[in-house]
Amino acid sequence: MTNQGPINEPGLRSVLDGERLVAFSNLNKVQVGIIQSFNPSKQSATVQLVIQRAVYNTPMEGSLVPPDPTIYLYPLLVDVPVFVLAGGIGYIQMPILAGDPCIVLFNDRDLDPWWTNGTTGAPPNSARLHSLADGIALVGINPSTMPITQAGVPGLKIAHPKLILHGNVDVSTGATDMFTTADGATVTVVGGIITNIDRS
Repeated sequence: MTNQGPINEPGLRSVLDGERLVAFSNLNKVQVGIIQSFNPSKQSATVQLVIQRAVYNTPMEGSLVPPDPTIYLYPLLVDVPVFVLAGGIGYIQMPILAGDPCIVLFNDRDLDPWWTNGTTGAPPNSARLHSLADGIALVGINPSTMPITQAGVPGLKIAHPKLILHGNVDVSTGATDMFTTADGATVTVVGGIITNIDRS
């Protein structure tokens, strides 16, 4: 038998690095996605994540840390709850469209009981942890190539070509209008943009 010499055992650092890489590669926390479709009746969306996934398969010789990964496209995320800024009986509803960028936050545990039935205080529904199946979409982030127009101008702006305010005031693009809210504030709208709110 040929003497092949001693076999080098991986050091503790290599073992820990390998375990950390495996854990992190399966952990979903926050990613940017693109809305593929939006279901207003369920307030949910189908989302495609913009960054591909790296899967490490073959360890390097003498180490548990793998070399170059295989790159995969993430599957479409379906029935993703979409965040809407709301409280009590008030809310701001945006006309979410296919192509809108979003942030997807992945819940620590299985979100299905709450999402489907509004159940609270229930035990874990499954063993899912940071799963792709438990994302929540926040629409409104943009790359530097798609900034919101005049985002740096001081003051509050709520803008849309067809702006509906105070439940029944409809102000279309190009129109200039002033109206009084229920609490006595006078709001000026020019071209679908709130330009002034006067509470004096």
